[in-house]
Amino acid sequence: MFAELASRLGAGARFTTEPRAVFEEPRRASAGGAADRAGVTWERVDAEDGVFRPCPSVDRPGTPWLFLDSPILDGSILGGLPGSILGSPGPDSPEAAA
Repeated sequence: MFAELASRLGAGARFTTEPRAVFEEPRRASAGGAADRAGVTWERVDAEDGVFRPCPSVDRPGTPWLFLDSPILDGSILGGLPGSILGSPGPDSPEAAA
């Protein structure tokens, strides 16, 4: 999308559409941030059928629930959703009381 926009603006030569290069740019840019994916390589995604972020280095497994403690997932915003949707027990489920 960005490469197409750049092309239409006359700067297409500065952007690539090569998949691995497009994959690498946000990987490098996210390093050190909340959603760090510096450890998510093209090869790991293929070998592990995906890698959850943040994953700051290739020797880390990744984090399945980045914002688990956020107001959206802790129930204060989505409190009425069943746990099966969120992947964890909902606030009113018997499992949450256990």
